[in-house]
Amino acid sequence: MQSLPSHVVICQNCTRHISARIDRIPNAVEALGSPCSCLALEFASISGAMEVEKPPVSELAGSQTVDNNSTEPGNKVIPLSQKVVKNIELHRKLRDPLVLPDRTRLIAATELPTADERLTTMGQMILAEDGGSLRTFSGNLAHENGWWSSYKRCRLQHWQGETQRYALLANECDYTAEWAQSEPCCIRAPLGDEWFEWYADLHVRRHNDLDELWEIKRDEQSLADPHYRLKLAIMDEVCRRIGVRFRLVMANEIILNRHHRDNLELFASRRFLRILPEHMRRFEAFAMMKGSETTYGELARTIDPGRPTKGAATIQALTVRRRVEIDLRAMLSPNTPLRIH
Repeated sequence: MQSLPSHVVICQNCTRHISARIDRIPNAVEALGSPCSCLALEFASISGAMEVEKPPVSELAGSQTVDNNSTEPGNKVIPLSQKVVKNIELHRKLRDPLVLPDRTRLIAATELPTADERLTTMGQMILAEDGGSLRTFSGNLAHENGWWSSYKRCRLQHWQGETQRYALLANECDYTAEWAQSEPCCIRAPLGDEWFEWYADLHVRRHNDLDELWEIKRDEQSLADPHYRLKLAIMDEVCRRIGVRFRLVMANEIILNRHHRDNLELFASRRFLRILPEHMRRFEAFAMMKGSETTYGELARTIDPGRPTKGAATIQALTVRRRVEIDLRAMLSPNTPLRIH
């Protein structure tokens, strides 16, 4: 699997020559007489090294900046409650229900058509040339940082802060996550006459689900700045329109308790364990005879009858390989249920 490709978003409603807003942001950007209401995002890879210029004043005629402290109807202030920020206000602040998510808008930057009145450039996404971490600076930082090798991603990944490191571990052991990439991209998008820049903390490729871009914060106090919350609302709407799920994730959602933390550390440490052929034969035979539902202890004794500890280590490695699904949020015991895939 490759990471998010360099791409652009092209308007699908160019044939509708009507007066409409560029992205229908309440009290923000309204371009009267614009022939299109679709958000067009131009993306370029770092290998292209494109210089981005601010759009001319004529493209942003009639625009103004959102006043987050206004009490006018329709302009709500995002509270600091984590639940409300994530589930209500942040996802509704700049939402335009008339623009539906559509991945078919994504076109390679090399195939970008000649810009005319039907194409409105509204932003840029920057990726690392090799698809890895975009930011890899490791010195002179106030928080922890380092490198971590991922089995699922098949590469070294740079992390900044313990919260981001545990997010990598959690997705390495999560059956629904095919892989996760730290510091995957930078998105630049304008609102009014100001450009906003956001570096995603994590890109998660889900099994049979939308890709996700994560913004990881330690606690709700990190969202106290109204200007920062406005930037997150912009990025949420940008991600929605290109068919990517934006997620604001708090540290207490990644690590629920000390048992969860210890289990993630243990299972992720087994990601490169060598699994013997006889262990796989017993594993497959057990699944055919007993079905997919079993317990941690029973499967460990089946995989290696003489050494249950070795059998448990094999289960941990198979969890990273997405052959076993197990809940790691509670203390493990021989009776912990799991599912074989």
